[in-house]
Amino acid sequence: MNKYRCWVVLLLLFLQGCSPEDGVSGGRKKQIPDQTIHGFVVTEMKSGIKEWKLIAERADIYQKRNETELFKLSMKFYNSEEDVTSTLTADEGKVNNKTNDVFMKGNVIIVSEEKKKKLTTESLRWDAGREKLLSDDFIRQEDEDVIVTGYGLEVDSRLGRVLIKKDVKVEQKVKKE
Repeated sequence: MNKYRCWVVLLLLFLQGCSPEDGVSGGRKKQIPDQTIHGFVVTEMKSGIKEWKLIAERADIYQKRNETELFKLSMKFYNSEEDVTSTLTADEGKVNNKTNDVFMKGNVIIVSEEKKKKLTTESLRWDAGREKLLSDDFIRQEDEDVIVTGYGLEVDSRLGRVLIKKDVKVEQKVKKE
């Protein structure tokens, strides 16, 4: 009888430790954001000129981690006249609140208004310090005449000089007359 009481006590302690009130679920702590913002917008300015704007349907801010999780986001990049040069969209992402680096994943698409290029990948990182978009994933770049595919990417926000790092394939589009 004593051994069954011990098991019951252990089971009760385990279940008590997994209660939703204390943020523990399945033995792991579920982190609760310090703040949630619906309709999140952040604009990066440099010398009074708009550099980029980050928009998300929802942002969960975690102050201790210095991180903001984003859901259904877009990022617009601007030239010195503050015209939109390119627009990036993704299903979700994370912002490092100290560096302003942004990691995006899920259906990542970048469209350059200036260069008439479209670039797609599964994940991408905005390195704010270098002002570059980077990825190690499969990349597909498309413009009016050519489709370029490969793995790995380094490019500026305007999709000016695109560097696809390996297994690069170029396909000329056939124009319909």
